[in-house]
Amino acid sequence: MASDHVWCMGAQAFEDGFTKEQLFELTNIDPWFLSQFEGLHETEEWLRTRKLADLSAEDFLQTKKRGFSDPQIARAVGESSPCLLPPCFSLHLLAL
Repeated sequence: MASDHVWCMGAQAFEDGFTKEQLFELTNIDPWFLSQFEGLHETEEWLRTRKLADLSAEDFLQTKKRGFSDPQIARAVGESSPCLLPPCFSLHLLAL
C-alpha cells in the first residue's frame, strides 16, 4: 500500500535525523503531513524508552488515540505478545 510505504520512508527519515523542513524540500510532502509523521515518530521513540509496566492507563489511551495498534505498542516496548490489554486495565480505560 502506498501510504504504508510513505510512512516507512518518513519514519526512517526522522530516524536518520532529517527535519520536517528538509523533508519538505526533498519531497514536497505537505508540512501538515510531515508534522503528523513527526508526532508519530516521537511517540514511537518515547514508547521505546518504556516497558509495558511503565505505561499508565492514560499513556496507553493517548497512544491508542494517536493510532497505534496493540502490536505496534508491543513492538515498541519490547513485548513479545501483541495482546497488551489485561482485563483490569481495559476496565480502567473505560472509566477515563
